[in-house]
Amino acid sequence: MNPLSIYLRFSLLLFVTFSLQAGELPERTQCSVGFNENLVYDKIGEYREVLDQFFGPLTTLNPITCMEFHELPCFENTSRVAVFDVGSTGIRVAVADIYPSSRKIDLLDYFKYPMEFGVHKGNAKDRIAAIGGLREAIETVYGGHGVQIKYEAVATAGFRAAGNYGHELACLIEFMTDVHFRVIDQEEEASLAFSAALMHHPEVRGEDVVVWDIGGGSMQFAVQSEDGGLTMAGCRVAARTFMEMVFRAIKSDITLDSPNPIKMGESKRATALAKKLLTKGLAKDKDIAFDSLILEPVRKRVDAGATVFGVGGVHTYLVLGFVQAILGTKNNLYTKKDLLEVIETLVESTDDEILNLAYSSGNTKLDSPHSVVTSILLVYAAMDDMGIETVHVVPADNTDGLLARAIEGSLREE
Repeated sequence: MNPLSIYLRFSLLLFVTFSLQAGELPERTQCSVGFNENLVYDKIGEYREVLDQFFGPLTTLNPITCMEFHELPCFENTSRVAVFDVGSTGIRVAVADIYPSSRKIDLLDYFKYPMEFGVHKGNAKDRIAAIGGLREAIETVYGGHGVQIKYEAVATAGFRAAGNYGHELACLIEFMTDVHFRVIDQEEEASLAFSAALMHHPEVRGEDVVVWDIGGGSMQFAVQSEDGGLTMAGCRVAARTFMEMVFRAIKSDITLDSPNPIKMGESKRATALAKKLLTKGLAKDKDIAFDSLILEPVRKRVDAGATVFGVGGVHTYLVLGFVQAILGTKNNLYTKKDLLEVIETLVESTDDEILNLAYSSGNTKLDSPHSVVTSILLVYAAMDDMGIETVHVVPADNTDGLLARAIEGSLREE
């Protein structure tokens, strides 16, 4: 267990006791969005259950070795940063030191804390407690002795889908925890993924790649335009949202916990559904699909032979993880042909069988087996529609993009 994990229980308890029991918000950060006072939970008793839920996964957190990324632009002062990627199903946290003289990032700690999908009033206190507890723990382990840590958090599809409430909750989280917390749009999310991919592959030119990011609630492609800027094409068909659509359209039962096992006939219907959703959307929600005009530059870049980088947990754990487990490959890439073989193996598989396959192959970072098959079907459908034959997987997320932004000296963009 890493040092941060050891301190999390103690630190979160301190945060809840002293920051929330007081019943008043600390005068820390100016909020651009007025918050609803009903979101403020000032009774320690309301956090008893939250604490148990928060502490439960901590024993599974594993440290990872430091990484160095060279040949990057740098900013003036060495800095220790803690960056949070607050996604639809969890919070990813990275703590790192930035060394401008050697253009290097040393990753001190990284882990993911799972959260309930979506953002709503019922889980507001959980999210406040999680961010605040993590900050206090990071400060305890990596702060002090004159070391100042800069905290930055970005929230994506889950908070965007909540509309004004998502921005309101983000403001309240920042106000209560002193973590700079922003809800970013899909364009900035694509920009972070692009930066993350190039940080891991400094040998490639931006104009020669397509970066493909899939999360729980959104999907986006990004390419570098002729003027050096980014062109982003985004949609709201993603791992979690597509699984829910399979429930409705194919399983016809939204009360199920999992769509598995998925039969072969159902997998073909799901693939056709994915293509329709990606290109045409729904009758009542056409905006869920890609805009065909905006997607055209991405298609042209793919046709021209650009390398396609897949960024995020869907590519890494849900797709590549099972390609490697089933086909025995070791490379960090997969092909459309690979996915057909994997789909043929996974159809008719139960949740337990999918989990056993993942764990037996060393893929212990799989959060849940529920969306594995539907996500692979979605990725295959997108590859087939876009003419993508091979995806090179980059084991990165928005924390990597934030670290790249930090070394460029623009961690905080107001």
